[in-house]
Amino acid sequence: MGERPRNMSFAAIFISVCRGVKDFPRLMNMSPVRVVLHLFFLSFLMAMLITVSRSLDVFSSINQLCDGIQQQCGDFVMDANGLRPELAPNKPKTIFAADCSLRYFPDDNFDLKVIKKDIGNVGVIWTPGIMVLWIRLANKHYSAVPLIYPVFQGRWGANELAERLNEMSDLTIGELTDYIRTKGNPQGEFNVNFTHGSIEVIRPAIKIYAATIIFIAFLGQIFFQALFFIGIYSIIFSFIGGGEIKALKFRQIFAVGSYCAFPAIFIASFFPAFQLQFDYQTVFLLAFLIYLVVVFNFLQRVLLERTTVKFGQGEH
Repeated sequence: MGERPRNMSFAAIFISVCRGVKDFPRLMNMSPVRVVLHLFFLSFLMAMLITVSRSLDVFSSINQLCDGIQQQCGDFVMDANGLRPELAPNKPKTIFAADCSLRYFPDDNFDLKVIKKDIGNVGVIWTPGIMVLWIRLANKHYSAVPLIYPVFQGRWGANELAERLNEMSDLTIGELTDYIRTKGNPQGEFNVNFTHGSIEVIRPAIKIYAATIIFIAFLGQIFFQALFFIGIYSIIFSFIGGGEIKALKFRQIFAVGSYCAFPAIFIASFFPAFQLQFDYQTVFLLAFLIYLVVVFNFLQRVLLERTTVKFGQGEH
């Protein structure tokens, strides 16, 4: 039903749906695979925007935190007792800098519930057996990445790190605590090897991993939330859509919903990027539903006109 938009690029589609509704009769015939790829690409771009914007503040906080670590902990010492600070290694330490924090625990006798009270959304947990960077998520869970960690069974590299990133995504406080206790090992061979090392050993890694976690967290939120709500409303319109809409196939309704989400994703992404008052999901849902209603009303009129013309031609 209608012309398939074979020559419309992602950029042309994005500009079109943000400017108005005139191309939706063509876009609804886009193949589902291309629709999902376009949705993912937009999510990728917006996650990059948020990451770059948020990283400017995060990197500044990390620099302040690293300076505080150098003053209160001295160098890192790696020996038979694991990874410990040069200064007062048997005493717990808490360091705050801007919206970052570091908590050092000299053994496994710790309770991570204390980080719930931290004002910042980024922090480091350090025990003699492991050092972990965490970032607080919007759902009050935590994603984390190990900075210095024991290498089990001699494994180390990209696959090992990817596995650990997967294990440490979207964790509760209890799950994060269990991970640090079970994966930390003061005697284990670590992924870095030194006797004495300054904070400069991990300063770049903290920045890179913090940006990576921010990117992955927002990419997942933008893309999968969009897919979820598009799917829900596509199913609803497929079953209860009235008028000419009920003649559309599910894949056409899904395509319309996906491209309706483009302006909503674009607008909503600026709120976490610049830390504005409202959260991403609220702005996205509001903009998405308003535009969805506008587009489906437009399609209703277009399809009705096509049916009327076809019926009129049939009479002759």
